[in-house]
Amino acid sequence: MNLAATTGTPPPSDAYGRLPGINLLRIAAMFMVVLLHLLIWNESDGRSVPAGAYRAIARYLRAECVCAVDLFVLASGFLLATRHFRFARIVRLALQVYLTSLAIRLVASAATRSSVDWSGFFSDYWFWNAYLVVAFLSPALNAALRGLRRRWAVPNIRVFLGALALTFAVLPLPCGLGFVERGYTGLWFAIPYLVGAEIALEREEGRLTFSRPWLAEALAWILPLVGWAGSSAMRRVPDLAHLSLNGSYASPVVLAVAVCHLLFFANLRTAPLPRLLRLAAATSFGVYLIHAHPLAQPFLRRLLDAFTIRTSTPALLASTLLFALFLYIACSLLDGVRLFLFARTAPLRQRTRVAR
Repeated sequence: MNLAATTGTPPPSDAYGRLPGINLLRIAAMFMVVLLHLLIWNESDGRSVPAGAYRAIARYLRAECVCAVDLFVLASGFLLATRHFRFARIVRLALQVYLTSLAIRLVASAATRSSVDWSGFFSDYWFWNAYLVVAFLSPALNAALRGLRRRWAVPNIRVFLGALALTFAVLPLPCGLGFVERGYTGLWFAIPYLVGAEIALEREEGRLTFSRPWLAEALAWILPLVGWAGSSAMRRVPDLAHLSLNGSYASPVVLAVAVCHLLFFANLRTAPLPRLLRLAAATSFGVYLIHAHPLAQPFLRRLLDAFTIRTSTPALLASTLLFALFLYIACSLLDGVRLFLFARTAPLRQRTRVAR
């Protein structure tokens, strides 16, 4: 979820036109977020699931999908590394976040015939609050990375970023920031942002061009197995188990999976139905805003229970995937209202650019 990608208007340099795979990445990453939540809900609150195979497959899918959080921040660094900081873009995105949250609260209040609950209004979305830190730090992060690149060779930059990611994953910081426990902080997001920015700069210099980008995508689906094995082997050291698998977004394995996905999608030269994909990608942020809202989730959990078939592993997996698809499409269509309203209120110059 990046600032340039979520307002419904293209970035100044038309990066999505030059990088058609980025639209596919945004859609795929948001679908992974939806699926991750559904897999968690399937086993929460004592819900019955088939023993054995389902738990193994679901655990693998969760290990794969959890990288989507880092992937959104990587994409932000990738797209914003070469752009000027625009405060108005953050304000515009914040308005969309809070207006969507307000609409959901009003609908929930009308449905339950209760007064509007304002508690936690500004903390409905943990990702947004954490992402704000990266948004405001992005000019400083871009400047710091370029300063390093003037002094260090590219291999040294890569080693430095890898060491920084590992350090942030291993060492908890003071003030209860919780890097080790969950990775739910904006300060951690500075790491994938820098990695995404470095990938963009190296790609611009011609250092990261692949004739077979599918190899990176294949690795992205293999790495969770390595993390899974690592976390199983490290059960006797629970304080370090997060380094291997999906308990934390600060896991080096999770970040590596996200990097592999980004390398694959950024190197795609064509994409089917580009205009339709661009529209679907523009509403991907709204899919997050709608389905992840704390007042919407209880209703969606009940729908999931009614929709899923729990008689066997194939039935539960297939019905969960189908529900994820339906939920994504429904939220995307609902978000069309947000897209339409903010496209209508966009500055004239931006609307002219869209028409072109």
